[in-house]
Amino acid sequence: MSKHQRKRVFVDRDIQGGLVWIAARYWALSLTVVGMLTVVGWVFIAPGIAQLVESPEQLRSLISCLIMGLVAAAALLPVVLLDLVKFSHRFAGPMVRLRESMRRAAAGEHVDPIRFRDGDYWQDLAEAFNAMQARIDRLEQVRAKEVA
Repeated sequence: MSKHQRKRVFVDRDIQGGLVWIAARYWALSLTVVGMLTVVGWVFIAPGIAQLVESPEQLRSLISCLIMGLVAAAALLPVVLLDLVKFSHRFAGPMVRLRESMRRAAAGEHVDPIRFRDGDYWQDLAEAFNAMQARIDRLEQVRAKEVA
């Protein structure tokens, strides 16, 4: 485990928000499909459509089952979305850090080598950026000596 803990959950709203939106859409779609299959199964397999139409008790039982499924799915959604956001932080966070370092370098500021947390993606990108920044630092030192 890295000694540097994350301070923010959403570091890149576009990427992480997009992932959350996709997961929520899939959740809603799967919930709809499961609900439809439950109704179809109830109507055609369990009591049959005639029994369902004739008996309000059967309809109440079906609605109760659907409501319980909805409550269970609604309770699970925040857990799934939070886990997805935490996972996405492993690739969105390093990109935020890299982008900020690139902006600072482009503005002519000194940039320390970047290091990503253990378990983060794009480690090779950090190494490439650090090598590029070291080369820029060497070239600037050579240029400063030539001017002096």
